[in-house]
Amino acid sequence: MKTLKLLTLLLLAAVSGAFAGDGSPEILGGLKAGLNFYRHDADAWTNQFNSTLQGGAFVAVNTHRIGGQLELIYQQTTYQTSSSFYDAYHQYYNDLKDSLKSGAFRVNYLNIPILLNIKFTNMVWLQLGPQFSGKLAVKDVDNLLKSDERSNFFKGAAVSGVGGLWLQLPFRINAGVRYVFDFSNANNTTLTDTWKNRMVQAHVGVTF
Repeated sequence: MKTLKLLTLLLLAAVSGAFAGDGSPEILGGLKAGLNFYRHDADAWTNQFNSTLQGGAFVAVNTHRIGGQLELIYQQTTYQTSSSFYDAYHQYYNDLKDSLKSGAFRVNYLNIPILLNIKFTNMVWLQLGPQFSGKLAVKDVDNLLKSDERSNFFKGAAVSGVGGLWLQLPFRINAGVRYVFDFSNANNTTLTDTWKNRMVQAHVGVTF
């Protein structure tokens, strides 16, 4: 975590330094929405690809060649239990007769990407940086867990890496695609299993 904070500060310092010699910065803002295509790297969850919606707002400060971008993005991730989930986490179950029952958990996050923008062409920008996420809510869809365990089953915060392309199109339309990979373990139980996600995001939006 300390390393990622340092990298974020260095990223912001690099952008600030670039602004000094690259002309007057342009401030942009807007809205975006799209789809997440993700899978879980964990034995407890099925690792098939799933998709959910995501959307939010952004503000960017760009010069002729380089810039920075901050976003607030709402995202929902669904975790579907695998066949080995009960064996590992039965002590958290609300009713042990549900041992053969599969279940799903919907976890809502607020994501805050802090991105370096590097211009390729007039319309295409490379984006790189960290993403900080906070857990907003957890829904135990099938009521598998004890009520006092549900909110604490997943960690409250996470850190990921982001890389992708941003297209600033005519008529103030923006679009893009990103790859997001977790650095943090989402598992907040006493077991040592690692829960991490890998995600491809695609979006369209409007720039003000």
